[in-house]
Amino acid sequence: MPIIGKLIKKGSALSHKIDEAKGKEYTKQLLTLKRLISYAKHTQFGFAHSFNKILNNPDLVSSFQRQTPLTEYDEFHKKWLYKSIAGEKEIIWPGRIKYYALSSGTTGSPSKRIPVTEKMIRSFQKTSIRQLSTLHEIDLPEMFFGSQILTVGGSSRLTKKKSHIEGDLSGILKKHTSLIATPFTKPGARIANIKDWNKKIELIVENAPKWNIGI
Repeated sequence: MPIIGKLIKKGSALSHKIDEAKGKEYTKQLLTLKRLISYAKHTQFGFAHSFNKILNNPDLVSSFQRQTPLTEYDEFHKKWLYKSIAGEKEIIWPGRIKYYALSSGTTGSPSKRIPVTEKMIRSFQKTSIRQLSTLHEIDLPEMFFGSQILTVGGSSRLTKKKSHIEGDLSGILKKHTSLIATPFTKPGARIANIKDWNKKIELIVENAPKWNIGI
């Protein structure tokens, strides 16, 4: 797919130039924090922690740290998250959160549910594109950009609950992978759906010689 490779290479170069022009990292992080607080200011969590006051404070970071102290997962779940998981709206994020990633913790409850919003999913997608754009610095041949991408994660099989959908984060992101990108990714749905990690790796190793993996 030499033509596709050429287009992707030129696209990565353009994306790289745009990222370079965006400025210092601290400024980006500060703007991101301000944007997140602004999004959540009308939620129950936002009202309880005076997000409107934080936004009006010239020292936004210090104000946020004072108004929103560190909290352990179990306490946060008991006070806020359980309502969001049950399908209630405007609890910790605007609207209803549809997806929750399962994560095994080292303390407290063995399986934690991490909210995954639509904006978060789009952010992951943008980050993936930015990561690919950095390949421009290596000056790889155009044919490289037409090769396939190996993505190794947890099971892409998700579980539908009464009020939400849950599973591995990689599975949630896989569900939102563009159909255009599907031919460029491996190992494919059959292997990606396998929960047994050792079996999954075994099948990837077995099939890898047949694939044209570049990343």
